[in-house]
Amino acid sequence: MEQLRTFVAGDEAMDIQPQARNEAYRFVRDTLDRFDYRKFGRLDKGLVLRFLVSATGSPHSQMERLVRQWRRSGNIRDRRGSGRGKPCAHKYAPADIRLLADIERKCVRLKNANGLVPR
Repeated sequence: MEQLRTFVAGDEAMDIQPQARNEAYRFVRDTLDRFDYRKFGRLDKGLVLRFLVSATGSPHSQMERLVRQWRRSGNIRDRRGSGRGKPCAHKYAPADIRLLADIERKCVRLKNANGLVPR
């Protein structure tokens, strides 16, 4: 733990910059396993988290998400492309299109009436 404190304080230079995302995830998982992160108290967990942020160059919020994923599943995986976060295909029925066009016309009329849009 003392080596972590030294590293986080910036007193000692170490070159631990993983190049690829999967390599960084493996480094985080191995570090959490090696230190048995679950048994630590709040202060030591914060120290390990700061070390991982410094060592990987990842933002603190991203590291918290990775640690949470590790705590839940015991593993860290790249969840991009898993179907989450993809926009839905919008298919509007003809009646919906008419309603949207009507609302747009009313908004334009309101803006014209209030002098927001030049005539």
